[in-house]
Amino acid sequence: MPIEPALLESANRWYDISWYGLLIAGTLTASAACATVAFVFVQFWSSSVRERNSGWRTDQLELQTEQAKAEFAQANADIARANKKIVEAQRDAAQARFGQEQLKERLAWRRMTPQQHDDLVTALKAKAITVLIYVETVNTDPEAVQYWGEILQTLRDAGLNVVGREGGYLKASGIGVVESELPEREILKVAFATAGLPLRDVIKRFGGPPPGPLLPPLLTPLLSIVVGSKPPPF
Repeated sequence: MPIEPALLESANRWYDISWYGLLIAGTLTASAACATVAFVFVQFWSSSVRERNSGWRTDQLELQTEQAKAEFAQANADIARANKKIVEAQRDAAQARFGQEQLKERLAWRRMTPQQHDDLVTALKAKAITVLIYVETVNTDPEAVQYWGEILQTLRDAGLNVVGREGGYLKASGIGVVESELPEREILKVAFATAGLPLRDVIKRFGGPPPGPLLPPLLTPLLSIVVGSKPPPF
């Protein structure tokens, strides 16, 4: 049975179309495959570059971390040294202040403190001392004269019979009691020591204390306390 010419013509036309379609589809498929291979290569290459860059950045970060640790350790060491110097400076300053205070104390005028006054008065009132006490000083030394006045007033506050004289000694050091056989001499020494004012022994002068308008006759038993100049600080 023969094919109709119109159907044959349609079949030939679609055959040609399908043939060109296969050629185009094959070309596209081949191009896609080539593109896929190319893109795979590019991705592999770019991944390799990225990994190398990431590794370099990691190395740099680790290096920076180590450097930061080293700088931090150095900073801590510097701080420790600075703190040590500060402590040393503070210690030196404290020692200097202590030395200055000691020097001031050594150079300062002697004073009878309220505590010493009260302790001495209490100790002397506890013992019966009726003998006359002669208190003299070096009148050329203002510091000794001031200290002599405070000691003289303290003895009077204790109710003792005292006579004061500015002078009598051209040169004397510290405070002391002239040697005597009177038992009250030891009482005085103990009382002064209790108040933190130890009395040194003073050699008796020939002829005894010089007479004056307020002095009793030399034959009257008496004790002599000498308030001399402040001993040298060094």
